[in-house]
Amino acid sequence: NAGNGSVLTLTNNSLVQGNTARAGGGFWNLDGGFVRIDGSTVASNTATVFGGGGVWNLDGGFVRIDSSIFASNTAATDGGGLYNTGSGSIISLTNGSQVRANTAITNGGGIANSDAGSVNLDASTVASNTAIAGNGGGIYSLGAGSVLTVTGSLVQANVAGDSGGGIDNDNAVATISNTLVYSNGAVYGGGIWSNGDSSRGTVDG
Repeated sequence: NAGNGSVLTLTNNSLVQGNTARAGGGFWNLDGGFVRIDGSTVASNTATVFGGGGVWNLDGGFVRIDSSIFASNTAATDGGGLYNTGSGSIISLTNGSQVRANTAITNGGGIANSDAGSVNLDASTVASNTAIAGNGGGIYSLGAGSVLTVTGSLVQANVAGDSGGGIDNDNAVATISNTLVYSNGAVYGGGIWSNGDSSRGTVDG
């Protein structure tokens, strides 16, 4: 899905499963494209060379996910479930959405966010994801201008090979409110790891 004005909608128990690509195993959204996923599942897709096992959203794309599941996707680099990168790129997960059992070889087993992208989670779950050799088993957010907001959600049982079992905030801005970060594991910062001169983290409730 590419280009300003491009719209892709998945609703009514749609299933994106078992697909393979070099990047964005399930799908790739860029250049201002809009993707809406409502009541659907993106599962068991693979990015064989780059990131975004389930989805790679970049360069101003917007992906809105409501009441949907991203599960058992795999990425060769970052973002086992979802990879969001680039200024103006936004991924929003709401209404009981789940990011579960995804795997990244490097960073962001469930979700990776970088290069001034924004990821927002509200009333959603990030659980049982793995960043095998890197950071952010559940969620990884990297770089100046990158923003992560987590509200009323659950981040549980994620594992990172290095830092930030639940959440890794690296030179980025993270705001976590009314959220349970529970039973995650890493070498450094089992629950949350915030690192770098420009990192800003706020935990409320």
